[in-house]
Amino acid sequence: TSTGPTPLQIPSGTVPGSYYIVAKADRAGTVLESDESNNTRLVNIRIGTDLTVSAWAAPSSASAGSSVTVTDTTKNQGTGPAAASVTGFYLSTNASFDAADVFLGSRPVPRLDPSATHAASTSLRIPAATVPGSYYVIAKSDWDARVPEGVETNNIRATASIKIGADLTVSALTTPANAVAGGTFSVTDTTANQGGGG
Repeated sequence: TSTGPTPLQIPSGTVPGSYYIVAKADRAGTVLESDESNNTRLVNIRIGTDLTVSAWAAPSSASAGSSVTVTDTTKNQGTGPAAASVTGFYLSTNASFDAADVFLGSRPVPRLDPSATHAASTSLRIPAATVPGSYYVIAKSDWDARVPEGVETNNIRATASIKIGADLTVSALTTPANAVAGGTFSVTDTTANQGGGG
């Protein structure tokens, strides 16, 4: 065997994306071999910008029609600088992004060098017509796809479940230890609304 490093230069005009580096033994085909079909090996390499939401927080409850504050960190984890972009926020019934999700707002992100981050808090309004239930707030870096990236499939990040509307629960219940059949007794309970709406 022969092992050694080889410096390579990526062409300056290469469009950001996912590529392969292919190594081919006997590139010129000058050596006669018993098997000519196994001379290549490839590895994946990502070139250029890669924006992602690296940190993300939102409240655990809210009411329809109210405003909530979310905090995110958008990061360029790629190898090239990222032009200014926009991170968008959506309300979803599940943790996956799809066309049914409701756009809540966005925030600007400045130009980011490789490994650079930008954190900010953003006020978002929950639509007044939102039906009470459990939802997710999804953050999407480069939400309008203006920045070409080496990887376009890792821009989404969802919060933990957020409860919209009322959530009634019996938080305490006290009863006597003994009771008589046919008799009456008193119980004391505490009913709480642990949700974000009335």
